[in-house]
Amino acid sequence: MSLLVVIAVAAAVFIYVRATRQARQNWLKKLDLPGFWQWTEGGCKLELYGSYHQGQYLLREAEQIQRGAWQVRGGQLVLSNSDGQDQCWQLHFFRAGSIGLEDSAGQRRLFEKQQSNVVPLRR
Repeated sequence: MSLLVVIAVAAAVFIYVRATRQARQNWLKKLDLPGFWQWTEGGCKLELYGSYHQGQYLLREAEQIQRGAWQVRGGQLVLSNSDGQDQCWQLHFFRAGSIGLEDSAGQRRLFEKQQSNVVPLRR
């Protein structure tokens, strides 16, 4: 009897973890982060390359250009520049092609994805 309880609990945990992982993958696909993002109120451009949850980035803001790696941790977009400094932004999904990024100081930015006619051969 106790073996059946253990098996039932293990099966329930497995199903829960699998469903949670699938929901996260669906959310990341809906975000569709890789691509070119333009800040709606300024000249800031964010270029994200790689998979749905991590890769390389290029951030152009005024006369400054930052490069490094990006990844999604929980609900945050983390930018790690080449100097080893992390910049964490709270990630808000509004609709396809529109995200909000909020830094630790509370400054919010709305980014729109720039569409292109280039079709990637591989994801």
